[in-house]
Amino acid sequence: MIANGTGALGLAATYGPRSALFAEMIEARYRYSGVSFSYAVGALLGGGFAPLVATALHESTGTSLSVSAYMAGVGLISLVAVPAMQETRTPAAAG
Repeated sequence: MIANGTGALGLAATYGPRSALFAEMIEARYRYSGVSFSYAVGALLGGGFAPLVATALHESTGTSLSVSAYMAGVGLISLVAVPAMQETRTPAAAG
């Protein structure tokens, strides 16, 4: 129960900034479709295949350390991708 609550707090803390980020990244006339498509593809690739990959890694190596390495690798991809994103704020919007 504590773990679920802690995880839910972490997810809740990301929903607001994530929505603002998506809105800034995609031009207004494509925003609805762009955000929907990118979120769905991200959920499919990131969340849909993760259990299959984790199961295959665990069965092939016989240890959960390979799953931990997979999760760490995905986390490292995120750590590289986030700083590499372009700033979307325009000088006119900055005021």
